[in-house]
Amino acid sequence: MAKPKFKPTAKPQFPEPGSTIGSSGKYFSLGKLGNGTFCEISKCCDLSYFHQPKPKQEPTLRIVAAKVELSDFKKSGVLDGESTILKHLSDNMPQVMIPRFLDFIKTGKKDTCSTIIMEYLAGEDMNKLRDRNAQFLASARNDMQNLQTYRRLPVEDSIYLVKDVFLPLLKSMHDCGAIHRDVKPSNCVRTGTGENERGFKLVDFGLSKSFVVPRDSSYADTDHVWDGAWDLPPNLKEDCSTKVVGCIRKERDGADFRGTSMYASLRVHQLRDYCRRDDIWGLMYVFCDLVSGGLPWMGYAANRDRAMCQIIKEYVHGERTSMVADEAADAKQDDKSDSSGKNVCTDRIEELLKGAEYHLSKHRRDVIISAAKKAGDAPPSEENLPKLSPTLAMMSDENKCNALRDIFDHLSKLQFADRPDYDLIEKCLGQFLDDKSNEKDEYIPPPVHWKQPAPKGKHKKESKSRPLVRPSLSFMDEGDIDPLGDSTLNEAEALMQKENAKEGNSSITESSTEVSDLTRLPLQLQFQLAQVEYNASNPDAIPVHQAFRDWMELATSLVYDTWDSAKYERGNHRLNDDGYRRELYLRLVYQCLEAAKPFDNFDSRDCFYYESHDEETSTARKRRKICMDNGASRGCMLAFSKAICCLRASLEIEKERIFAPPPALSFNR
Repeated sequence: MAKPKFKPTAKPQFPEPGSTIGSSGKYFSLGKLGNGTFCEISKCCDLSYFHQPKPKQEPTLRIVAAKVELSDFKKSGVLDGESTILKHLSDNMPQVMIPRFLDFIKTGKKDTCSTIIMEYLAGEDMNKLRDRNAQFLASARNDMQNLQTYRRLPVEDSIYLVKDVFLPLLKSMHDCGAIHRDVKPSNCVRTGTGENERGFKLVDFGLSKSFVVPRDSSYADTDHVWDGAWDLPPNLKEDCSTKVVGCIRKERDGADFRGTSMYASLRVHQLRDYCRRDDIWGLMYVFCDLVSGGLPWMGYAANRDRAMCQIIKEYVHGERTSMVADEAADAKQDDKSDSSGKNVCTDRIEELLKGAEYHLSKHRRDVIISAAKKAGDAPPSEENLPKLSPTLAMMSDENKCNALRDIFDHLSKLQFADRPDYDLIEKCLGQFLDDKSNEKDEYIPPPVHWKQPAPKGKHKKESKSRPLVRPSLSFMDEGDIDPLGDSTLNEAEALMQKENAKEGNSSITESSTEVSDLTRLPLQLQFQLAQVEYNASNPDAIPVHQAFRDWMELATSLVYDTWDSAKYERGNHRLNDDGYRRELYLRLVYQCLEAAKPFDNFDSRDCFYYESHDEETSTARKRRKICMDNGASRGCMLAFSKAICCLRASLEIEKERIFAPPPALSFNR
């Protein structure tokens, strides 16, 4: 007779903390990591981590990241395209360069929502690294009012981040037949948090696109055959009988703007079709931003003034005679400046190295002058305008300026199908190490402070009410140890409480559904329940001793931890010792007992011992799988017996209690 299928409890809507997604609720949400224009990224735990993998399947990761469409962009197809690109890159780029693609999930029938499951990266992105480093330096010098000064990185670290980290990532992506189209510091993320963990991976492929198409496509430029890896269309991937030849896609006559105004290339602003050239062009803006602390158009980019960003970029690259936007003589010179790199005047590359303080002070002046002109007034006199901050000494270093000039001259001459000269770019960036600038009394940024501090809430104080007799189990084999420690769950709990406080939410909700009941529980208890329920829904996939371990975590929490009726039970009027039925507690105890049934209530020695044979004597001998932390004999079986007896007794006691009265009602007259 087949065993009845286990039914898990209802969970909140994904990606709310405590919710699950995937087959049988495979991924458990620990909370939000961040969000973008179209999506929200959450940190999740893979509940199938200890379940037996399929043949030839890569090892699972305990902690993963889930990228979910925001409700306003459901059915947009953005994540569908990103999942295709990420899977292609994950299969073809070195694993140290790209987050591993794990799963793509679509939920709902009428209101379909897409979710990408990928490798979780513990470190900060390049932009957060710089911001944290700036705050660290400003705080150490007691100079937080001049924080902008400290956002500039030393030349050595800037070169490392761009030449040794970012550039190889983009080159590898280009060699796979794809372009990123949103190059910026926040899309390059550290893999670790320690002082010596300085590896990064490329992320966020929502705007990424393949620039290779089949040769027989009407969009193919047959003069440029592609001989590298590329992402074949789905209908061609299935047919492995013939090799499909790819060609670089034809350049379109015009294209929409893609990317971020701060770092988008000049050609992208001019609505030229995006290609490899533009990824590298944007990367050079990233380098100038890191090494000098800012860019000439940073004030306008912050205000989303894309038109002025384009004007200033044209001025810097010699495709405009001035930065005056409303004069006909200074309109974009389409007849004199095109993608071949022909300039209308000498470039002003040194503008890229003047420093953030200079650019921001100039922006303040320009805004005041512009406002006066619009009002029909005369511009303020020089003494009534904010003073210009001094420029950085490096803007006068001909070696540095010429190195940048060589890079941008090369990029401006590239056509759509041309491959950038990555070696040339590396060589020119390396010339920044030959420092000939006269910095005098100028602030010299020290090396980056790489160690990332642990998030607040990582260490949780033990509850004084927890009895000391609570059993604690140890596993003898390293493969049985769960890499998900209490610190990760405590950190997620602290973050959830912080988000609730920020949004004005109370930890006690007035709603009275089974889903809302669970949200009042500590996240660690929600996780223990979700893990046990997932195991019970897939009993044939997990070794019984590992299922026993997870079950004991939940059982001992229910038996030994104090149940806070005032916080967890409905109504916001309960007391821990009021004697009424604890309905939520009763449901959890029932679920815990039911979750043991698919494993025959763990009535197996396989929960505790390995069975093996001595080859010399052919006699059976036992090796322990699990034991009590104090090493007491028969401790595991005794702890299990106590736990299951207490749960059964608690179930009967709660059933005999009467329901709690409703909270007092008040009426407005």
